[in-house]
Amino acid sequence: MDNSKTLSSAWSEACANNGGGVVLVPHGKFLVWPVRLQGPCNGPIGLRINGILFPPAGNPLSTLDDWLSIRWVNNLAIDGEGWLNGRGSTAWSCHSKGGGCGNLPITLKLTSVNTATIRDITSINSKRIHFNVHGCHDITFDHVTVIAPDKSPNTDGIHISRSTGINIKNSVIGTGDDCISLGPGSKDINITNVHCGPGHGISIGSLGRYPNEEDVTGITVRDSTFTGTTNGVRIKSWSTSLPSVVSKIAYINLQMNNVKNPIIIDESYCIDGSCDPNNKRVRNLRSVGF
Repeated sequence: MDNSKTLSSAWSEACANNGGGVVLVPHGKFLVWPVRLQGPCNGPIGLRINGILFPPAGNPLSTLDDWLSIRWVNNLAIDGEGWLNGRGSTAWSCHSKGGGCGNLPITLKLTSVNTATIRDITSINSKRIHFNVHGCHDITFDHVTVIAPDKSPNTDGIHISRSTGINIKNSVIGTGDDCISLGPGSKDINITNVHCGPGHGISIGSLGRYPNEEDVTGITVRDSTFTGTTNGVRIKSWSTSLPSVVSKIAYINLQMNNVKNPIIIDESYCIDGSCDPNNKRVRNLRSVGF
């Protein structure tokens, strides 16, 4: 049974309540089709997930970018002991069959959300990115768990773009892509006590793909562990990149266990094999201490 209307109605009621409210997802398993939960709300709003939410199998709505979307909200709290199960294994195979996937959905996207905490939530097997933060300010991820197989495509744990004041701490992230990826406009990002692995590490970029991209600045990654990852910390720009600036980056007290490239700066990033090998500019700083 589709529970998206129930979830949407409960959200609308809590959002409209003077003084705010909390939407409770009880223990149990609930099928939810893509849903948009939006404000502005009349007070702080919470989403407490104690059960397991899961989308339809495959990708029946390939024109949608998101499964769960929250936008235009201030003072948001998402917590609980529940899981978001993206059922990615029902959709990943189309990548190995030459495409035709359409837009595989992001599990949870926050857009224009200010002052929010996501705590104690587990996201498994997203069809694409697990958590996407875009155009937001003052967001904290605390004790979040992200799980996906090391071969799952495009399953970034947390992707950030055009956002400021984002904190990610005390979390475990293992995926088939970047544990955390920081796109254009990521500013004042603090990542502390994160265990990354498997995956491609914590990446800034890819940058320089589009004109007038916003700068990336004020990124700190500290007291974190990387185990069995392709990269540790990485900065990457496209092979034929447009101007882009990265500044004020600090990597402090990082532990690398069986990591291929502990620190890598790739100025000629390419994923389709079409790059000119003579133009490849990669600085692999595996000898640098922490």
